[in-house]
Amino acid sequence: MAHEIPDDWHREFFGGLWLEVQRQSFSTEENVEIAETISDILALPPGSKILDVPCGDGRVAVELAAKGFILTGVERHPRMLGRARRAAAERGLEIDWREQDMWKLDAGSTFDAAICPWTSLGYGTREQDQLFFDGIGRSLGDEGLFLFETHVYETLLHDFEERLFRWAGDVLVAEERRFDPEEGQLQVDWTFSREGEIERRQSRMQLYTLRELDAMLAKSGLNAVASWGSWDLDAFEVGSPILIHLARKA
Repeated sequence: MAHEIPDDWHREFFGGLWLEVQRQSFSTEENVEIAETISDILALPPGSKILDVPCGDGRVAVELAAKGFILTGVERHPRMLGRARRAAAERGLEIDWREQDMWKLDAGSTFDAAICPWTSLGYGTREQDQLFFDGIGRSLGDEGLFLFETHVYETLLHDFEERLFRWAGDVLVAEERRFDPEEGQLQVDWTFSREGEIERRQSRMQLYTLRELDAMLAKSGLNAVASWGSWDLDAFEVGSPILIHLARKA
């Protein structure tokens, strides 16, 4: 029997040592490269309006703004949003930061594109994920693009690992993972440790097949355009490390 993890697990997860894991998981060079790839995929002229939701600490939004795009970043966690504001201010960049829930998205404008990097899809319930897609659909103008990164059945279950360890800077991250086939959920017990400091968390991610995602997108007026298996734009296939997916507003 799978462990019971509450629907609102994410309210308490993103704090403490996780903030250091978030900060140290990507180098500046990696953020620049991801922003460059996003720019290449979207193929929009400078001055185009891009919505980043959830934007986290602004690592991608800041780099896109530096390339001349007009950015709006949406994030529900105040400490993450504070980091994003400071990062933009240090670069002299004007970005519209908004404290808002991704499942109650109300951007109040029409965007040329929306992005969702780093696997935030699936943190809620199936109903919440559909609400998120609905909000994206409302936020985009005609022919607007939606680019997101996520895990799916095809990326996680081909060679499933129950235990993972990695370093995020000076924080050791350990994962004890299990898959609940009845609910279609990846459930994880996390341990973060640094110099004798230890914190434990639990998370839950709703998983979909690529086909299921495309059906959900279509319900929100978004049609699938292309898929890749990495930010290097390798072909997407079973066993790819991640799904990078592009959709267009119908």
